[in-house]
Amino acid sequence: MQDQMQERHWPTDDYTRTPYWVFTEQDVFDREMEVLFRGPNWNYLALECEIATPGDFVTRFVGTTPVVVQRAPDGSISAFVNRCSHKGMQVVRELSGNRRSHICPYHQWCYTSEGRLASVPLQKGDSGHGGMPDDFDKAQHGMRPLKVDTINGVIFGTLDLQAPALRDYLGEKVVTRLQHTLRKPLRVSGYHRHTLKANWKLFAENSRDAYHAPMLHPFLPTFGFMNPSDRGACEISESGVHSIISVFNDAEDSKTVRGQQSHRGPQLDDPTLMNGFKENDLGLSLNIVSIFPSTLFTCVGNTLSVRQIRPKAVGVVELLYTHFGFEDDTPEQRSMRRKQSNLFGPAGYVAIEDVEALELTQSAIAKGEDRGHSIIEMGGRGVDDQSHVVTELPIRGFWKGYSTLMGYTPKLNGQSA
Repeated sequence: MQDQMQERHWPTDDYTRTPYWVFTEQDVFDREMEVLFRGPNWNYLALECEIATPGDFVTRFVGTTPVVVQRAPDGSISAFVNRCSHKGMQVVRELSGNRRSHICPYHQWCYTSEGRLASVPLQKGDSGHGGMPDDFDKAQHGMRPLKVDTINGVIFGTLDLQAPALRDYLGEKVVTRLQHTLRKPLRVSGYHRHTLKANWKLFAENSRDAYHAPMLHPFLPTFGFMNPSDRGACEISESGVHSIISVFNDAEDSKTVRGQQSHRGPQLDDPTLMNGFKENDLGLSLNIVSIFPSTLFTCVGNTLSVRQIRPKAVGVVELLYTHFGFEDDTPEQRSMRRKQSNLFGPAGYVAIEDVEALELTQSAIAKGEDRGHSIIEMGGRGVDDQSHVVTELPIRGFWKGYSTLMGYTPKLNGQSA
């Protein structure tokens, strides 16, 4: 793999070209799992409200690595690799539950809710026969722990115990926006989970791509969620790898847009979908916080969600949407959030169009003979903040961080042909 990595270079040093081999090659995928997901990056694990009671747990993934996230008896939060230290079998198979301990079905090794090895059947043998060596130390054979931290009710974890502090990793811009988005105690309203036949980075691009939204998704401009002419901004974090997309849509402007465009296409059978409420005091109609490598916090209208991108193979990715609101939401607000969440998920008004676009892109790239590259020049060639959303700036920021961490140095200077 090392030799293959050294042969790969980024097409340009301004990150306006993305080589198609990043979406199709197995050695690239394998290196991503090692460098990006098992390296010193922080990944979304769960919401604290999902494991509110001691013993509560959920099972998630960091890249392709299965993990358990659990509330311990003392109220603390632990996360550990979901793999028995004896033979490597998956120990916890449920998506969620409540349990004081976990027992591997293979040989009945038992672990605490923090992932520590508690007991080994026949450790001392039977009638003087067998058993583990006298110096076998259970304390040294627990399930592999993750470093865990939280911010405003969200649990993050990293497999690299030497990773920088979470807030340092995110940077002031992202922390400030997250604290506003997650400003009150959270309550889960539901989940969507679906699988795409596409490379995970195509979705990472898509979610950072404000340029495509009003083009591919006519629902958004037609009903006033997003227009190219709306006030907006794209910001890059201090580290250069995370991004924030903001669209400010004044109430009067939104009504005007809906009125002007209502004749252009089908009408909603249930127009109450648009009878939302003021979500925040920033005037945001759309807010997307992208955290490298695979986490998105989104607010579209009154739909609040965190999306976790789970790479499963070179051309397969699973998306987990966790929709949430606030504990003090009224019944009417909760109903509106559930209704607007239909924008997303496998059959969502918006998501279904993204799925088709990404799967067709993956198919065409995989069949290409010239290998080629994409063009990412909308909004210029830099990675500096911009006060509009007609740009691919967040995508360039993603690829700059990605190529640097992966060790793919630029081959050329400036624009590539």
